[in-house]
Amino acid sequence: MPENNSKTYIIFLDLPKDTEQAIDVIRKKYSPNSFKKWKAHFTLKYDEDFANEPRLIKLVGDFCSKLKPVELELGKIKTNRNKGWNIYIEVIREPELIRTIHKLAKTISPLTNHWELSRKFYPHISLKGGLDPAEADRFLKKFSQEKLIYPNKIRCRSITLARWENDYWRKVKTFKLRNKNE
Repeated sequence: MPENNSKTYIIFLDLPKDTEQAIDVIRKKYSPNSFKKWKAHFTLKYDEDFANEPRLIKLVGDFCSKLKPVELELGKIKTNRNKGWNIYIEVIREPELIRTIHKLAKTISPLTNHWELSRKFYPHISLKGGLDPAEADRFLKKFSQEKLIYPNKIRCRSITLARWENDYWRKVKTFKLRNKNE
């Protein structure tokens, strides 16, 4: 997690309530500290360089007003190394999802130097992070022995902008995505 830096923000897709609750049951059991920091979500953009919050709110709001609800397909539980080993639910890397993330990054690019999507980007919903390899293997084995239930396909209808403060993500604003019939 970032240091207490008032310029550290995260922009994420809010999961449907039933999906969020199902995944948070898993997170609460296996990762109680991260569970307390924020609900289950799908990160679109994370950055430590935003200095102009009112401008960021406007840019994200304008972006969301043009974006229809985002469909995600959830895959298997996997591990990946990123500042320690992480266990996550894979989000299938569909071209439309990647285009959405690139569009958001370009929209906010005037406010940051880090807008490009990393080649190492792996769409995911985190379950537990910061593990050493042996812990990751142990937790992955536990997950595979349990019957973890979460939907395969979901539709996300809002995006939240949050700022890191005092070891928690504080919601700045949630933006509804435009109705698909508009």
